[in-house]
Amino acid sequence: KNPNIEIWAVEPENAAILAGGTIGTHIQMGIGDGIIPEILNRNIYDDIYVVTDEEALDVAKRLAREEGLMVGISSGTNVAAALKLAEKLGKGKTVVTVLPDTAERYFSTPLFGE
Repeated sequence: KNPNIEIWAVEPENAAILAGGTIGTHIQMGIGDGIIPEILNRNIYDDIYVVTDEEALDVAKRLAREEGLMVGISSGTNVAAALKLAEKLGKGKTVVTVLPDTAERYFSTPLFGE
């Protein structure tokens, strides 16, 4: 492993199983399903960020409004965690994340409620 690279897992606050929490209801589709896959190597990530539904939703809306990116709530989750990590690491560091979904899956959710 490259010592200059950190890998962070991201989970919904209400389903932070990797972080030792319990499964609950949340709006961050596709993550936090309450299972830990057998193929997950827990030694590969350095730590875990937990993101609230509100944070994920706010960031997804912000990405649409400010960047023109029509992403889903799971993407909002990842970017919210990336922003927290960037703030923690400070200037001069690079943070990379993925945007795994589009807004089309979320037409009937609070993402489009306003």
